Amino acid sequence: MHNLIFFRAARVGTSLLVAGWLLFASGARADHPSLEGRTEGQTLIVDDDKKECPEAQYTDLRVAALAALPGATILVCPGLYPGPVLVTRPLTFIAVNRADAGEGQREGSHRHARRRSPTDSSREAIVQAGPLGDGFTLVANSAGTVIQGFVITGGAQPVFDAGIDVKDPSGTGYQILDNLITGNNVGMYFHSIGGAQSRISGNAFVANNAGGFPSPNTGTAIYTQGLPINDTLIEDNYFEGHTDSALNLGDGSAHGLVVNRNLSVKDSTLLVLGRATGSVVSDNRSEETLQSALYFFGQNSGVLVVGNDLEASAGNSSSGIRLTGPFFGAVGPNIQMSIARNRARNFAYGIRGSNVFDSDFDHNQVRDNSVDGIQMSPAPYTPSAGNTLTDNHARDDAVFDCEDQSKSPGTAGTANFWVDDRGETADPPGICH
Repeated sequence: MHNLIFFRAARVGTSLLVAGWLLFASGARADHPSLEGRTEGQTLIVDDDKKECPEAQYTDLRVAALAALPGATILVCPGLYPGPVLVTRPLTFIAVNRADAGEGQREGSHRHARRRSPTDSSREAIVQAGPLGDGFTLVANSAGTVIQGFVITGGAQPVFDAGIDVKDPSGTGYQILDNLITGNNVGMYFHSIGGAQSRISGNAFVANNAGGFPSPNTGTAIYTQGLPINDTLIEDNYFEGHTDSALNLGDGSAHGLVVNRNLSVKDSTLLVLGRATGSVVSDNRSEETLQSALYFFGQNSGVLVVGNDLEASAGNSSSGIRLTGPFFGAVGPNIQMSIARNRARNFAYGIRGSNVFDSDFDHNQVRDNSVDGIQMSPAPYTPSAGNTLTDNHARDDAVFDCEDQSKSPGTAGTANFWVDDRGETADPPGICH
């Protein structure tokens, strides 16, 4: 459980909100991964109208952020706070929300609640980006900053604004936890050079499409914008209604990236990834996906894709898992990938691989796709070769359960090796049984 505490009371005063948080934090603070090596001692309280927290030192979160010492904790009581909140040093921002914040706006049984607008500034801390910037802007020397428990919205003008914008070129060790990020041009621009793990966990990203087509980058929950995303855990987040993608992590490079247990609903794409090494995409779920759910566009190496459950919207013409490229600046194929124990249904193609080499596809289950269950080396894309497909199961696909258009002395004259794969229809015959 994250270091955030809610109080169920009809009327909540400062002594309960703030003193209660401090009492809770005193027992958990030492174990918080983002606080190791940080300066202890300074705690600031912010309340926009001083109703919930009358002893607050600040009413403007922007002013408090600039006044805080490195390593300080800023407790933010319910209210509406204009952005951009400029972060120039490592700080911990904690929204101390009412216990009933978000009630009536949650549904589902996923590990993180599905959060809905509207929001209520009498119950939760809302950071409202204005026409001149983001919600939070993290610049040089902000590595290790924590942002937890906020509603962050309105980062729509100019077109590059976001709910959270990480600009620190040497930043790492960020903790973005339990926020609702909605109604921005982009939910979050994020990157990390690595060395200390960054964590993006428990957030809800909903409909960050405010820039409107053809605004650059709009419609994305998390976007790396050409920068690396190393040693980063993206886990237990909820994404909904993004017109481009939930996670567009392909512009830069990635190493030690883990994308785990996220839920995507009605997003165009769950994940776009390129130039990644030593990374994991596991146990994610997509529902009513509009295009390819997992899209790997080149120069990925040693990426494990395992246990994902992918389902398309009606009429989808793309793939559950698509390996292709090189596109978008990638300069090589996908190699030594491991695609295992995934499920894909109701796409055009369950799994579709071109320009992928020396990779393993095993124990995947695909069904009810409008073209093929598993298709390797589709023309006119770069053929795939040297891959081993083992014990995959495909059924009830409209054209072929299994198809491989490559040519070489592999299984049934293809360039790949099909071992104990199951399917009723195959081209060429013999790759599935």
